[in-house]
Amino acid sequence: MKPIEVAGWRVVSLGTERVVAQDVGGKRGAAEAHIFVARREDAGMLEIGHLAFGRSSDVRCLRYSSDTPEVLHRLTHGLRMSIQDVDGGAKGWVELRQARIKPGATPIWSNLYGATEEELDEGAGVSVRECLEALGGRMGTRASLLGDDGRKRRALCVLFDRGNLAVPLAAYLLTRVAPLLAGVEAG
Repeated sequence: MKPIEVAGWRVVSLGTERVVAQDVGGKRGAAEAHIFVARREDAGMLEIGHLAFGRSSDVRCLRYSSDTPEVLHRLTHGLRMSIQDVDGGAKGWVELRQARIKPGATPIWSNLYGATEEELDEGAGVSVRECLEALGGRMGTRASLLGDDGRKRRALCVLFDRGNLAVPLAAYLLTRVAPLLAGVEAG
């Protein structure tokens, strides 16, 4: 993948390696990890992995530099972005839940929350839709993009070609990293 710019972050690929990690379900196993480095002058460096465990995959923060703000340290402990397959695995999608800081928590802690498009834009400091669509994604509700008629049908997500790693990586930066740096709090 060629370098991309997302909300002030410059992201470059370091290549692929095999790692042992815990999947979203809690099972430890081997994964193919495509490793990226994201740098931003005022926020240090994050090493972000796109991990594929066979039947599941996710995007997560693997490491951070010593000059990375404390609010981002939580990312190595959770807030992973699970990637779901559709169209027989030809396409993937991720739900656009937003990381928000829990007020008064010591140490600083954050969780994921459903968000409107306006909340996503405010937390990211850019138009999330424009950014994701410029990289080849399609943003909308689970109902409009996936035909979901369940209780989460109004949740926002982005649909992308499975080989396009830029879209889920950008979605992670826009919905996890950027809102934490902006100080978005749970209400």
